[in-house]
Amino acid sequence: MPRRQSTVHSHAARVIHARRRRSRILSYQSARGRGVGQMPSELPTWPAREGLLTRSQDSIGASPTAIVDTYRRGDPFNSFVRPLSPTEHLLLDHYLAHIVPLIDAGCSRISALGSAQRQNLTVGWVNVALSNLDFLNGLFLNASRSLSVRHVQEQQREQYAELAIRYKLLCVRFVIDSIRVNNEVSRLGDIPVAETLVLAFDEKLMGNADMAKQHVEGAVRMVELQGGPRTLGMNGLLAMMLAKYTEDVGLSTATAT
Repeated sequence: MPRRQSTVHSHAARVIHARRRRSRILSYQSARGRGVGQMPSELPTWPAREGLLTRSQDSIGASPTAIVDTYRRGDPFNSFVRPLSPTEHLLLDHYLAHIVPLIDAGCSRISALGSAQRQNLTVGWVNVALSNLDFLNGLFLNASRSLSVRHVQEQQREQYAELAIRYKLLCVRFVIDSIRVNNEVSRLGDIPVAETLVLAFDEKLMGNADMAKQHVEGAVRMVELQGGPRTLGMNGLLAMMLAKYTEDVGLSTATAT
């Protein structure tokens, strides 16, 4: 057990190193005209071409229906963990239209389920994010990173890349603090594991296979110390996502099934 705990803390140390590196990048960027803690007030709507999101109903059609409907009503029941800015609404829109289908299509176990089961799982995943501040930052990280690599305009790619850095710093800080506070890693819970997979997906989007693998290894160790995948919640989706990522990065799936 101590060896496994050491592995998790080693992962935290690697995350700290990455956080410091990104902090230096962010400090350089802020010196050019924007404070470290300030999010861009608004980003332009991206053009409706090359598969990028528009706000039409057709582009949203593949998204989880219940979440989209709630979002379009402006969250009348205050189900979101906090109000979203206009930019964050755009990021949520993009996540629902483009990232959620990737989750479905990229996992053979999820794809093998019926459409109703798939929707229940992915709706549950997004619902957790919308009700948890730290996981919500992860959702925005993946959405802004996706836009930073696919946007047709260079200036907006750079804006979304900067936004991704800011959300990533928040995600990294959460994972580090979770490990520090919970000296007994067996008490970490679902969200730090999910957030670590979010960080792995971010590295994958950037083409950093080695760092993605390190994040997945950290997530696997967290789950092992908590008693294995059977202890994970989110209606089975988190266990499926863990298995998917272990396969993606070439790790053994023995501990993720």
